[in-house]
Amino acid sequence: MYTMGDAGSDSYILAFDLGTTALKVGLVTMDGRIIHGEIEAQAVTLLPGGGAEPDPELWWAAIVRASAAPGATERRSAWSG
Repeated sequence: MYTMGDAGSDSYILAFDLGTTALKVGLVTMDGRIIHGEIEAQAVTLLPGGGAEPDPELWWAAIVRASAAPGATERRSAWSG
């Protein structure tokens, strides 16, 4: 978890980066200040021939956890509208 700056804004963007090896979630103000972020490692199945396949159910569970992480709950009302 990382937190920077002061919210000081009524509008926020909740951004998700679904990478192969990690989920990154950030709450930022409209002017780009990072309010809160989470990074959660993801399991990956390595396939024959060099492919990699994440599990979508694990991705979704990680999104739910990261969105409800400490710091997120105090901003939840701002996210909803």
